[in-house]
Amino acid sequence: LKDMGRVPQAVEFYSRIIRLKCRESMLAKAYFEMADCHYRMGDYEKAAAVMVEMLKSSEHSSLKGEAVLKYAEYLSYSGRLDDSIAQLKDFIEQYPASPRLIDA
Repeated sequence: LKDMGRVPQAVEFYSRIIRLKCRESMLAKAYFEMADCHYRMGDYEKAAAVMVEMLKSSEHSSLKGEAVLKYAEYLSYSGRLDDSIAQLKDFIEQYPASPRLIDA
């Protein structure tokens, strides 16, 4: 849906998955994709808020490192530069061997 330009419908789809309280990996992916939908709609604050929920609910997700980077990006777009920099510093500390370190 999201890649077909039907972003609001994708948000509703991911909301339903989250409400179902699926297993952690599916829940993490739903939060991650929903945050991206809000980002695409220009609602950076909502994207950041959804990413916070993803990080809280999916402690062991393989998406966690990528989510921290996206969260920092959303914070930056919403004008919260100090918070964004703090998240990037956390990423560097938590994932020193990440191939995405250059992006931080």
